[in-house]
Amino acid sequence: MLFFGSAGMSILCAMAVERYLAINHAYFYSHHIDRTMARLTLVATYLANIVLCIMPSFGFGKHVKHFPGTWCFLDWRATEPLAASYSFVYGGFMLILIGVTVVCNLAVCRSLVLMSQRTRIVRAEIPGHGGSGRRFPKLPSVSSAAEFQMFWLLILMTIVFLVCSIPLVVRIFVNQLYGPAHISVGGKPDYRGDLRAIRFASFNPILDPWVYILCRKNLLIKGCERLKRSVGNAKEGHARKVGWESPVHIAGGEEHPRCGRRHDGQLEIVTCTFSTPTSCISEKCI
Repeated sequence: MLFFGSAGMSILCAMAVERYLAINHAYFYSHHIDRTMARLTLVATYLANIVLCIMPSFGFGKHVKHFPGTWCFLDWRATEPLAASYSFVYGGFMLILIGVTVVCNLAVCRSLVLMSQRTRIVRAEIPGHGGSGRRFPKLPSVSSAAEFQMFWLLILMTIVFLVCSIPLVVRIFVNQLYGPAHISVGGKPDYRGDLRAIRFASFNPILDPWVYILCRKNLLIKGCERLKRSVGNAKEGHARKVGWESPVHIAGGEEHPRCGRRHDGQLEIVTCTFSTPTSCISEKCI
């Protein structure tokens, strides 16, 4: 669990840094980042996490089974100095990963907002340049769709990442700082909090692929169109008055109160709407 927890967060952090370089430093990215660099970064990430997680096997840190005995993790209530130091090292490493990931994602979101603002300026200026508006009619809309998709993808990824990762990191520091003293005075560990934190962390690799799937451009466009259609139908249904239908027997020579029509003793189904009370639709039933 140590390796998969830190390795997954490390890969997400590397992806965030790669997006930041691609958007904010495009010249550097195009000249220095390629497939070879990506492979080397992936290998280095896995090696660094292997070194970090194998330390307890060599005496620096300690693995223990946690309540209810179904999962193994670092001893985050350790009283030995080396084991306690390893808890802080592992928690600090994860905290750095979270900080770098969030900062890079927010920086990319800020850049996308600025790009969207420039796109609006271009859209406003193109018609005023003679025939240029006819030569490049779809220039702003193409970039806007990509910016919209990337923006919401980063926002959802950041929210999922924080919600799933922060509880475990907080739990590591809280347990190691206050757990040994609390147990020494006869207190009982909060096992429910431990389980809640590790469950939140286990949801992160499950939810991340779904965020990528649901934030694809086609699904986003379809979702927005369906949402607009639903809102429009709701507004239209609220604004439209409900009609009523009732069988009305019109005696010979009587005049209908709404339509002002005279009928000769025939049974009619008269449909009148409240929005247009002066208009009625009738079907004769002889």
